[in-house]
Amino acid sequence: MILLPLLPLVFFGLLWLFFSARQAVDGAGGVDLRRPLILAGLFGSTYLAVGTEILSFVGVLRTAGAAGFWLAGIGIMGVLEWRTRFFHKGITQFNRSLTGWKPGFFGCVVLIASLAALVVLLVTGLLSPPNVHDVLAYHMSRVMHWVQNQSLAFFPTPNTWQLWMPPFSEFSQLQWYLLAGNDVLSFLPQWSSLILSMAAVSLTARRLGAKPKGQWLSAFFVLALPIIVLQASGRKNDIVLAFFFAALVYFVVESNFRELDWLSRAACGLSVGLGVLTKGTFPIFALPFLVWLLVNMLKRSGFNQILAFLALGLVCVLAINGGHWVRNTLAYGNPIFSGEEGPVINARFGLRVTLSNLVRNSAVQLNGRYGFINEAVHKTVTVVHDWLNLPVFDPELTQGPGEFYYVPNREEVVGNSFHFAMAALSLIILLTSLLQKRGREECIAVLWLALSGLISFVLFSALFRWQSWGTRLVIPYYIAFAPVIGFVIGRKHPVPAAWLIAIALGIVMVNPLLNNYSRSFSCREENRNCIWRLSRRGLLFANNKNIEGAVLALTDLMEKSGCRAYGILMRRNAPEYLLWGALPNGPGEYELRHIQVENESAVHASPDYDPCGIILFEMTDTNSVDQYAFPLNRSWQVGDTAPFSLFLKPGFRIEGLE
Repeated sequence: MILLPLLPLVFFGLLWLFFSARQAVDGAGGVDLRRPLILAGLFGSTYLAVGTEILSFVGVLRTAGAAGFWLAGIGIMGVLEWRTRFFHKGITQFNRSLTGWKPGFFGCVVLIASLAALVVLLVTGLLSPPNVHDVLAYHMSRVMHWVQNQSLAFFPTPNTWQLWMPPFSEFSQLQWYLLAGNDVLSFLPQWSSLILSMAAVSLTARRLGAKPKGQWLSAFFVLALPIIVLQASGRKNDIVLAFFFAALVYFVVESNFRELDWLSRAACGLSVGLGVLTKGTFPIFALPFLVWLLVNMLKRSGFNQILAFLALGLVCVLAINGGHWVRNTLAYGNPIFSGEEGPVINARFGLRVTLSNLVRNSAVQLNGRYGFINEAVHKTVTVVHDWLNLPVFDPELTQGPGEFYYVPNREEVVGNSFHFAMAALSLIILLTSLLQKRGREECIAVLWLALSGLISFVLFSALFRWQSWGTRLVIPYYIAFAPVIGFVIGRKHPVPAAWLIAIALGIVMVNPLLNNYSRSFSCREENRNCIWRLSRRGLLFANNKNIEGAVLALTDLMEKSGCRAYGILMRRNAPEYLLWGALPNGPGEYELRHIQVENESAVHASPDYDPCGIILFEMTDTNSVDQYAFPLNRSWQVGDTAPFSLFLKPGFRIEGLE
């Protein structure tokens, strides 16, 4: 079991070597390994997504099936080696790249800082379990149901986000869970996507004409983004999305300078398909870039070539998303969502709506550690909304609580004020450069990139309701501006500017890197959730301390009772994974299924399921349980209510605990 997680790494390494062997030597006799890395990330992710669907379809979605799946991938690479002899050439390309690599002093400093940060994030991820609410409520909970059912088929659940939400990131978490036998490696999709995103934005900066300092700065800009630092050791999906978006941006920028070959076109299609399978916001951010890509193709390719490219892209999107869309359509009559969740789309549209959301989305990016800045931002938002004659938290334009949260080290609501200001400053400098005749031409593509990123931000604000926890949703905006900043600072300004920006980024990065509220690397007195001080079980409840005692007592009693099949009654958005993660000997020997579900997913319930116990999890209505068949064994008080109860059939009842 210990060696099984190495299989995907071996497969990915072979893919990287394969694409490196195909990489042409540049004019200086060197080899840039970032493009092969991006291609390996895209094709490897596609293999994972399609393969997970196949494993489910043939009924082998379990550890042995996952191991065989990755061994088959390695076998495919072995056949390619036999046919093309890529391994030796790929190693030669690696050696040539390392031999000719001259990062300079600036590059060495940024590289050391980046490696140190990545190591801290890696250790933090390894030592901490999933513990953020969205992850507990549906990201990891859906993974556990897939593991238990050995299938991606829909199941009864009060939280239908576990069903219809785009699942790529969880597919990846599922593979790591099956291979490792636990959730220890489930953070790797986010952490590895950060590295791939850094490679993609720095390569985009190079294609735009940025010097090496600018390329380093682009990558470091992404790494130091507070929301990314906080998420990279966790189990959400926003950094995974960031890589697919960064890859799309790279190929779109590439198309601005030359006609894309078919490998690049396929990679472009895969980036779109994978982005769609990862998060519902991806198409909105991608739209301006796809329009730019189409314009570039109209300039360089014939009509037949464009049609072939569109057909290839459609095949990529359908092949990657088809399984999930079919399940959604069969369940809800809609391939994208269920229609019963709280609305995420604005109830009305127009200029005032767009301005309101644009101002509020900017405001949550600017919040941070300094009260006077937060107060000034809040006052500005109020003044603008008075001018618009709209309430600040119009319920038709707002999802969730109508409130600004100022918590710098929580990944749900952290602001990115320095990065937001840098993006705006880079656009101003770029527009100023266009007023000068000298070097104007080289700025055009950079301007298109900046404007595309800005337009995507506006479109997002025009379509989606504002959320107080929405800072993470606009990570693609920063991905688009990272190469712009690398170009502007690294090419248009003297060396001291690059140093000053890099130092500032490092300072911004340190606090979220060391003091993550949910899993802090530093054990300062105020960091109650230090990874060196608490066990994994303790960290599981980092954001649910009020119910920790009740859930641990519940799972301990589940273990002692001898009952291993439970029906769960749970409120819609409860942190379900706490139950799975707190089981003393792990969830492997248990069967946990939702019962009495009151939504469309109830049709997926098995009529033959006969649990020996029933759990009320964050529910107080004990009348929903037939207490003649399942007598109450124990309830746990939390505050003024008893939201946790365990009912057991008489044969499993533990006396003396009523």
